[in-house]
Amino acid sequence: MSNLITYHPDRYYRSRPFVKTLLNIYKQTAGLGVPTMETLNAVGNSFMQFYNTALLELPFDLRPTSAQVTTQEVSLFMHYARFDRNGRNIFHFQPVLTTLLRQTDVDDVIFDAIKLPYDSLYIAFGKQPDLNLWGQGYFVDGAYISTASMGSANTLQILLTTIRTDLDYASKPNFILQPDRYYYFPLNFTEKSTTVKTAIEKSITEHQPFTPKEVPDTTGIHLNHGREITIVDRGKLTQREVAENNREGFPTFLEAIKLVVNGLCYLSSQHREIDTRFPDDAPKGLLEKLQRASKPAEVNRTNRKLASMGYTKIHFCGDKIQKQLDSLPTGGEPAAHWRRGHWRNQAYGIKFSEHKLLWIMPTIVRKDKGEPLTGHIYDVDADETRSG
Repeated sequence: MSNLITYHPDRYYRSRPFVKTLLNIYKQTAGLGVPTMETLNAVGNSFMQFYNTALLELPFDLRPTSAQVTTQEVSLFMHYARFDRNGRNIFHFQPVLTTLLRQTDVDDVIFDAIKLPYDSLYIAFGKQPDLNLWGQGYFVDGAYISTASMGSANTLQILLTTIRTDLDYASKPNFILQPDRYYYFPLNFTEKSTTVKTAIEKSITEHQPFTPKEVPDTTGIHLNHGREITIVDRGKLTQREVAENNREGFPTFLEAIKLVVNGLCYLSSQHREIDTRFPDDAPKGLLEKLQRASKPAEVNRTNRKLASMGYTKIHFCGDKIQKQLDSLPTGGEPAAHWRRGHWRNQAYGIKFSEHKLLWIMPTIVRKDKGEPLTGHIYDVDADETRSG
């Protein structure tokens, strides 16, 4: 798959005619910080102009009857825009590393031990065939991650992105007829010692995502410039639909959170293995020109050219472990099962008030060998990796 459609940020940018305009508005009102209501209102108003124009080009019978499409699109853009303004940092996790992370438990991970490399980033795991949101062919393939402070609470905002197998993303699907579906869930950490499991439970209690929000019903006959018009308000129905989607998608989210939090723990580790480079399908001529460039102006010009074509550097995670697996012989392997991994919280510092993570990696138990191969313990803050 081409890099231009491999990652959600690139698919999104290519299929939305309004992105550049809305990004300029976002930049002017929010900058690099957390967007305000002013930003949301300005973006929403501009988006509606694009939406109404695109809507008029569709046959009447294909036009959405619910305003939910517009609110979801604006919300998705806000996450994308913050990611874009903070440097467009995409972290690509190789398949083997993704498998190890999925076999690692996260319930007891303490939020204070997670150190994000950027205030907003995108984690890409590739399509996960068993993470099918709502059972409708929307497969989780990554997540936008950002942080925010709301009063005394620190919030980790997680928006799971999806990819469909029945769409040709290279042909730029219509954003109204084939909208992106995603799953958003904020984790509030009021205390440094809050664990992921506790944060999820508190978020459900505080945000009530499975309960429809109370909104006024304006259905009825209203006067408009002296004329009577009938209004059918779908607000309450929309809120019921949102709550139902949240409830039905939650089990998939709980499974996907293993990937997200484990990925953030991995990025927090001093022993993370990250190689930042252009993707393999980037134009070789431009890459060679970039290598030969001796003047900053020429480097910047070539980078802008690559960016205009949709190519930016990607942070690849787990290259070495992927190569190790690829070099092993295949076929005829005895039956095996996973012994799950986990993160060990270790207190340190003054009065042991800080925490760091030790990754007890998952291991494969092979029936013909008895005991599993020994895994490794990765100390987030130590200088050495120790075998265990």
